[in-house]
Amino acid sequence: MVETRSQSATHRGRSPARAPKTPKTPRAASKTAPPKPAADPAAGTIVRLVFCVLGIYASFLTWAVMQERITTTAYGPEKRVFRASVVLNTVQSAFAAAVGFAYTWRQAPGVRSPAAVARLVVPSRGVLAQYAIVATTASLSSPFGYASLQYVDYLTLLLAKSCKLLPVMALQVAVFRRKYPAYKYAVVLAVTAGVTAFTLYNPNTARAASRKATQSSAWGLTLLGINLLFDGLTNATQDYIFEHYGSISGPKLMCGINAVATVLTSAYLLLPVTSQLPDALAFFAAYPAILRDVVVFAACGAIGQIFIFLTLESFGSLVLVTVTVTRKMMSMLLSVVWFKHRLSPGQWLGVALVFFSVAAEAAVKYPIYLPMDPVASALAPYRVPALADAFYVPGFVSEPEEAALLAKLLAAPAARWTVLAHRRLQAYPTQLVKGSVLPTTAGLVDWLAAPAARMADLGVWAAAPHGRPNHCLVNFYEPGQGIMPHEDGGAYHPLVATVSLNDGIVLDIYRRGDVGRAVVARIYQEPRSLLVLTGDLYAEHLHGIAEIAVDRDLGGHSVANWALLDHAALAARAVPADTLDVPRTRTRVSLTYRDVKSVRNLAGLLRR
Repeated sequence: MVETRSQSATHRGRSPARAPKTPKTPRAASKTAPPKPAADPAAGTIVRLVFCVLGIYASFLTWAVMQERITTTAYGPEKRVFRASVVLNTVQSAFAAAVGFAYTWRQAPGVRSPAAVARLVVPSRGVLAQYAIVATTASLSSPFGYASLQYVDYLTLLLAKSCKLLPVMALQVAVFRRKYPAYKYAVVLAVTAGVTAFTLYNPNTARAASRKATQSSAWGLTLLGINLLFDGLTNATQDYIFEHYGSISGPKLMCGINAVATVLTSAYLLLPVTSQLPDALAFFAAYPAILRDVVVFAACGAIGQIFIFLTLESFGSLVLVTVTVTRKMMSMLLSVVWFKHRLSPGQWLGVALVFFSVAAEAAVKYPIYLPMDPVASALAPYRVPALADAFYVPGFVSEPEEAALLAKLLAAPAARWTVLAHRRLQAYPTQLVKGSVLPTTAGLVDWLAAPAARMADLGVWAAAPHGRPNHCLVNFYEPGQGIMPHEDGGAYHPLVATVSLNDGIVLDIYRRGDVGRAVVARIYQEPRSLLVLTGDLYAEHLHGIAEIAVDRDLGGHSVANWALLDHAALAARAVPADTLDVPRTRTRVSLTYRDVKSVRNLAGLLRR
């Protein structure tokens, strides 16, 4: 260990103190160093991206064709059309729940029983209640969408489903009193104009002169509007779940929501108020060919969701939105070709307006991850599931390098040390003045610059003002010590990169402004790991370390980066052995790298 607790107990107060005694450092380089991240972690990302895009396209293009075929094809001499939309929705949700459950189990290698996986999916009653809300709105949404197909064609439905910004913005303005900049309202107007143009210039609608036809088209658009409203409620609640329950990942959300939806819709089908279930069974018996389409439809939807979550976790939201938007366009074009639809020039104008608006929505909603932003590309393999703005790199430094860094830090002169009530620290090249100014243009010392250079190879600092970190704060935490929830602030480029040495610790994430200080996510930082926080996690959240001696209840249900950790090493340190409670037994040292925006060469202010 770096030092004993008795040694650190002599250091109190805020003033610089004499340098602590030099204790034993960890064993020097073992013959077998832990695996380092690849020199170019983006090398395999292109193949993975192509794999994800092909998976999304293949799944959802097939899904779209099956959806239109099931809901519009006339079967038998009576020309009967399948109308049991709730049955179709139930089959879809059951398939998605099963696939989400299997994917969650696959992501939790230490979990051996279905009951344990279920606990990962539903860790609390609060999460179950949110699942029920989403399942209810999602279950109510689909029947309205299917019912609208009796009055509008599938292309109108497809375009309307591309306009989810409309209900989301309406709900935010009406319910949450949120204000938007002018360009966002322009996007909404463009989307509305696009859908209106597509509907009004539909040749079938234009040729329908009767009042009945006009009323039917209006009724179809009304049903679509209700469908979009429920979609907006669904999306808003899903955002709430991700923000307030940090342990919930995409596959867990997929499994939980679809499982509850399956229960709800199955219960509805058993009630005497509807005949959809017996009607559907009779339809299947009379026309068994439709069963193949239903199974393919449900399987493609479930598999497609897995590819969506894989894309989100690996490449971020902008890439996902880009892929899904182009997928919707391809679905529309495939529908035109497959079912021989013809579009008028006015409808093509509507199509252009809608997709331009959706693309603008993506650019506005996800401004952090620009296409050439290396933080969104080179670090993609290390993205923390369910936390788009966190990246975790295990084994970032080797054991020999860790030992060398600790030796350098412990050999620092007394003037370098600052002792606070709950931790000791060093600052390189010096402390900031006035809280925001780095009073020197000197760079970091070579032995601290080496890890920073590897971060630069990952593209971490490509968007920083100086292209590299110019400040490193070194904190020493004894077992049981921590730091209150805090933010790094505006003095730095909005990115913090932390290298952990000598011991592991849980970093708690809190939403900024939350009076109750509820933990929304937990990230376990192993020794020799790198954690990068940026974007929303930097600007809108706080992070802190609890003053506890044991990090308890570690697992896939409670730790956001669980899939990226060495589970065997954690299990070996657990006390008792059959738990996932890991004690803090050694001094944990953190190297916190940041880029100070304001730098001035002020002579005489350096602490030497």
